[in-house]
Amino acid sequence: MVKKIYIILFVFLFCVKGSTQTIAVGIYHSFSICTDGTLWAWGSNSYGQLGDGTTINRSLPTQVGIDNDWKSVAASWYHCLAIKSNGTLWAWGQNLKGQLGDGTTIDKQTPIQIGFDNDWISISAGRFHSVAIKSDGTLWTWGANSEGQLGVGSYEDKILPTQVGTDNDWAKVVGGARHNLALKKNGTLWAWGQNISGQLGDGTTNNKQTPTQIGSDDNWLSIQCGYAHSLALKKDRTLWAWGSNFYGQLGDGTTNTRSFPSRVTDENDWVNIGCGYGTSFAFKSDNTLWAWGARLFGDGSNSDSSSPVQIISNVNWVNLVSGDGHTLFLTSERNLMVWGRNSSGQLGDGTTITKYSPLQNNELCDVALNTVPINKTYYSCYPNPNNGSFRVLFSQQLHNAKISVKDLLGKTICYTQTSGDKIDIQINENKGVYFVIVQTEEGESTTLKLIIE
Repeated sequence: MVKKIYIILFVFLFCVKGSTQTIAVGIYHSFSICTDGTLWAWGSNSYGQLGDGTTINRSLPTQVGIDNDWKSVAASWYHCLAIKSNGTLWAWGQNLKGQLGDGTTIDKQTPIQIGFDNDWISISAGRFHSVAIKSDGTLWTWGANSEGQLGVGSYEDKILPTQVGTDNDWAKVVGGARHNLALKKNGTLWAWGQNISGQLGDGTTNNKQTPTQIGSDDNWLSIQCGYAHSLALKKDRTLWAWGSNFYGQLGDGTTNTRSFPSRVTDENDWVNIGCGYGTSFAFKSDNTLWAWGARLFGDGSNSDSSSPVQIISNVNWVNLVSGDGHTLFLTSERNLMVWGRNSSGQLGDGTTITKYSPLQNNELCDVALNTVPINKTYYSCYPNPNNGSFRVLFSQQLHNAKISVKDLLGKTICYTQTSGDKIDIQINENKGVYFVIVQTEEGESTTLKLIIE
C-alpha cells in the first residue's frame, strides 16, 4: 500500500558510477570513496557511524549524503572523520567524549563540518579520540584523554581540535585504541598515550601525555596501530612490531609482549603494512600479502598465527584496512577484496555470513548507485538500501515523468506522475529486491534496483 507520495524540488548533485578509490574501516563498519567522489558506507550503525541519517545496520553500500567531493575518510569504533577536496573537516557518529570535535558530546547521524578551516590534510581515529594534521605541518587532537592520548600534557578531554605543542614538521599520524604513533618529516618516530602493553615502544609501560621520540632512528617510513600493538616499516624495508602480542600479532613466533620495536622476520623486502584489532598485515615486493595474529585473517582458516602466513600472491596492491576481524583490500585495478567477520554486514556483500577467504567484489561502487543516464539525465535512488522510505532523484527538471515500483514478479506496488527533479516515496513492503521504473515524457525509460531491508 502506498502511504504517501510527495514532491520536493531541490538542486541535485548526482552520482555517476565509478570504481573504488579509497577505503577505510571501523571496528564493525566500512567505507569507500569512489572515483566520482561519492562516499559509501556499510556495516554496523548503532551510533549513526554510517552517516546515512539512521542507526540501521547496512549489509550493502549506502551513500553518505549526495556530495561528490570527498577526498579521504577515517573510521574507528563508532565515529568517523572525513576530509573534502576543499580541505574542510567533517565528522559523524558517536560523540560521547567529544571525539567529533564539534564542541558538544551529542552523537551525529550525518556528517557535520568541524570548524571553518580548510587546510586539513591527514586524519585518523582512535577509540574515543581523533588526530589530524594540517597543511602547515601542525598536529591536532580531540576527544577522550584518560590515558594522555591527546598528547597535550594533561588527562583532560577536549571537545574541540587542540594543537599538540608548537612543532610544524609532522608528516603522518595514526591512532590506536588509546595510543598514537606519528612520523616527522625528518623520519623520526614518535608515540604517546596508553602504554600498558608497551605499545608506545619506548621500553616502558608508562603512559605518555606528550609525544615521545622512540629510539634515535630517522629512517622510519610507514606506521600503523592496532588496538594495543604497533607496526612500522623502515626505509630499508625491514618490518618492526611491538606492544600487545596476545594473538601473536607481533609476528615473532611468540605471544610475548614487547615494549620496544622488535623485528618481524629477517627479510628486507616488505613494502607496505596494515593493522587490525589484533592482526597485522604486510605486503612484499613480489606482490604477496602476508598476515599474522588473530583468526580470520584470510588464509581460509580461523586459527591464530604468531608468524606471517601468506594470504594472496600476484596481486598489485594499493591499500589494506582491517577492523575487528574483517578486512578490505584494494588492488591497483581498483578491485576490492573482502574477508572476515560479517555479523553486521561489514563486508558489504549483502549478507551477514563470515568469509574465511578473500572474496572479490569488482562492483562495490556500483552495488547501490544504480544510476543510469538518459538524454544526459541521471537517476538515482537514495538511500539504497532503505526501509521502504526513499527518494528518486533526477539531475535535471523532468516534466510528467512516470514513476512506478514493481516487485520481482512484475507486480506494480505503486505508481505516480511527477514534474521536477526529486520525488519522495514511502511504501509498506517486505524486505527484498524491487525495481523503480522511470519513464520520461519523451518515451524513454530506465530501471533502478531498490533494496528494502
